[in-house]
Amino acid sequence: MHLSTNGDVKQRGMSVVSLLYAIVIGLVILQLGAKLIPNYIESYYISQSLKSLAQNTQLSELSPSEVRSKLSMNFTINDIDRVAQEAVNVARVDDKIVIRIEYTKRESFFANIDFLLSFHHYLDSSKPNECCTPP
Repeated sequence: MHLSTNGDVKQRGMSVVSLLYAIVIGLVILQLGAKLIPNYIESYYISQSLKSLAQNTQLSELSPSEVRSKLSMNFTINDIDRVAQEAVNVARVDDKIVIRIEYTKRESFFANIDFLLSFHHYLDSSKPNECCTPP
């Protein structure tokens, strides 16, 4: 506290209640990051796996099962375990391979508050430079 020139006491700094509010807000932000960031990191690794496949010049010559096997190996190396194999769709269209990975994740946050995250990855072997974003 600080005494002013006319004898009134002025408060300086944060009150205990304000400090508690700041701590609670900080903890909520930390929990939010702890729940959401791993999902986005995994999505980044999926994009990197697709980009490494796109650099393979013989990708269009591989069968869908061979492409799925290479993807599975990349997923194992990058510890991608939140994506079900059913979310990975590999198809041959004409002379090209099209890979589509679409999945959603539900993350429980607090009580009945959930976050629904939706991820979409796409690779067309005839357009490797346009990797990882759906058309």
